[in-house]
Amino acid sequence: MERIRTIAIFRIVLGERTAIKIVVDREDFRDFQALAFFAGANGMIVGGYLTIKERVMKTTESSLKV
Repeated sequence: MERIRTIAIFRIVLGERTAIKIVVDREDFRDFQALAFFAGANGMIVGGYLTIKERVMKTTESSLKV
């Protein structure tokens, strides 16, 4: 919940014009993903450095769906 609180505080301080993108381990953050966007995050950064080499992109995409 500390992560969600931090996102909400940044949203209040920075205002609506600033984009807040989160970069986290999707496995640890899976339950809080929707709550993070509700708290004020605009996007989640997904790229090669966040995808484990053995993981298929379909698995990565399905874990992002809320």
